[in-house]
Amino acid sequence: MNHFQRRKGQLCCEDVPLSELAEEVGTPAYVYSTATLLRHARVFRSALRGLDLLACFAVKSAPNLALLALLAREGLGFDIVSGGELFRVLQAGGDPRKVVFSGVGKRQEEMAAALEAGILQFNCESEEELQQLSRERVVRTYRLAASLPGIRAVGVACHIGSQIASLKPFAEAAVKMRALVSRLREDGHDIRRLDMGGGLGVPYGDGPEPPSPRQYGEALVGVLEGLDVKVLVEPGRLLAANAGVLLARVLLRKQGHGSRRFVVVDAAMNDLLRPALYQAYHEVEPVARPRRGTEVVDVVGPVCESADVLAKRRRVPPLEAGDLLVLRTAGAYGMAMASQYNARPRPVEVLVEGRSWRVIRARESYKDLIRGESP
Repeated sequence: MNHFQRRKGQLCCEDVPLSELAEEVGTPAYVYSTATLLRHARVFRSALRGLDLLACFAVKSAPNLALLALLAREGLGFDIVSGGELFRVLQAGGDPRKVVFSGVGKRQEEMAAALEAGILQFNCESEEELQQLSRERVVRTYRLAASLPGIRAVGVACHIGSQIASLKPFAEAAVKMRALVSRLREDGHDIRRLDMGGGLGVPYGDGPEPPSPRQYGEALVGVLEGLDVKVLVEPGRLLAANAGVLLARVLLRKQGHGSRRFVVVDAAMNDLLRPALYQAYHEVEPVARPRRGTEVVDVVGPVCESADVLAKRRRVPPLEAGDLLVLRTAGAYGMAMASQYNARPRPVEVLVEGRSWRVIRARESYKDLIRGESP
């Protein structure tokens, strides 16, 4: 469920018409629903209530400070993969004691900053990384207590993939991880945490319906209940994707070869990279009451790349120059992956709560494009 619904024919975010937002802040714009984000977080945690749970939001999916602050106040932890993401979490008021540092290439200065902040744990992904972390710990602690060991293994972690639309891989992973915990305990290790990662998919509209949080929870609880571990999970897309849309305006229509028709909008692959990078599907929907009939079009952006196609051969109501439309399910890995390619300022971000809204990231200016440069 999400809170982007029609009222009197007009598409709204909660109680705010998207046309009103477009008039105030312009397009393209990322628009997020507070109610949707919080509902998703609560439903997900409720589905796993049979476990001693810490849900750590994957910062990489939607790193805006306002979104992180909402989830921090809701009691969530955070999964980070860089020092910059740690900085964002701390600036948003996140509790470092609920932060998990994952990723295959952590720099020593990043690990030092995380140790200084007092994060919950590192998910070490190689022996070399473990040795680097140990050296960092030695430098920081031996002045206080030369006998303290540098590393304490407290748990095991896995991450089996992304946008998974079947319960079977999660259930199989849980069985294997439970067996691993038991084997390590038999070997004398005090394993108290089990990080199951993320990966549960969301419906984009072009594939099988992924399992619900309730089904996911039943699968994990059924295997892990009674293991006496704190279970960590790292949802990102699952919480944020349907909580955001990319709002754009039609610039013009163009007739292609034969029956091919193009609708050119003011959003582009630099604003939403997923279709170009992954051939990802995002549902296209007009903001105003849809016109009668449908047509098959390619929705494309102005970037000088043949890959700048946001929606290919899509059947939609007729769209004309000046019309507003949204690309749905854009709240995760949307603005997070945006760039300034073709010297295009990145979009404004807006957060809606009921009838009120606020800009949570200003649209970039041309001066922002050259910040830090010199001729």
